Amino acid sequence: MGSYNSSTAFNRMTTRKKTTGQTRSQPLKKKAAQPPISSSGKHMARVDHTSTASTNPSSVEGIAEGMNVWHEKFGKGKVLRVEGASPNEKATVFFPNAGQKQLLLKFAKLEILAK
Repeated sequence: MGSYNSSTAFNRMTTRKKTTGQTRSQPLKKKAAQPPISSSGKHMARVDHTSTASTNPSSVEGIAEGMNVWHEKFGKGKVLRVEGASPNEKATVFFPNAGQKQLLLKFAKLEILAK
């Protein structure tokens, strides 16, 4: 059985690091991040950003305190408060099944219900 020579093992480790060009004192250099390139070749359609709200503005103009409204997610509710100015008008509505919610009228898709 042969004897173990620690200096030989150390020399092999340091020699191996030098041949790869990497040492612990020098971190690996990363290439600058490049945006992904689409290989499909499809042309993208431009989006018109002038109309962000998909609601009918005439349906939310007449909303006032005390009115009954319908929301597609929360159901029937009663308007407690309307605050702010268009286009950032906000309504506080109480929905029996969902509780009290604050909704931006330009996004809320509320329908006014008859009393």
